Amino acid sequence: MLRYPVNYVGITQYYSSGHRALDLGWHDTPAEPILAAADGVVIDCGTEPTYGAIYAVLRHQRENGWCYTLYWHLRSLDVVRGQSVGMGQRIGIMGDTGLANGVHLHYETWLTPAAYLNWRLSDKAQYAVDPRTVTYLYPDQQASADSRGVQPLPEPTPTPDPTAL
Repeated sequence: MLRYPVNYVGITQYYSSGHRALDLGWHDTPAEPILAAADGVVIDCGTEPTYGAIYAVLRHQRENGWCYTLYWHLRSLDVVRGQSVGMGQRIGIMGDTGLANGVHLHYETWLTPAAYLNWRLSDKAQYAVDPRTVTYLYPDQQASADSRGVQPLPEPTPTPDPTAL
């Protein structure tokens, strides 16, 4: 399960056919840390050459393929390509690099088949999904009152004790 990549979830722009991501704004920390949504590997990061956005792309294993999480408009990066990261590990700082209207995180999630190993931005329309369908608010995180569709982490289902009668 993915964890929101910020401690405070304030959605400033929702997922749509024209914007296949969530834009997450910051609460009261001007240097809001951006955290890995799950354990994974940094498969790409740097500065996008056309518009200048600092970004990171992580690949996470899932049962039937891969989940990619994309983080755009960062002010700085704390990771390098090929680095393994753990859920909640800081990967950068929220910013406004590239074509951004103010400080925020552009957060994308893609679900792909296992054979998809060569990430390309041009594949967004085929694989991007609304992050709210696969990302959860953990108990130590906070959401703004107007963050529609943010799902809390489900309670674990207790495993029945086979010896109990």
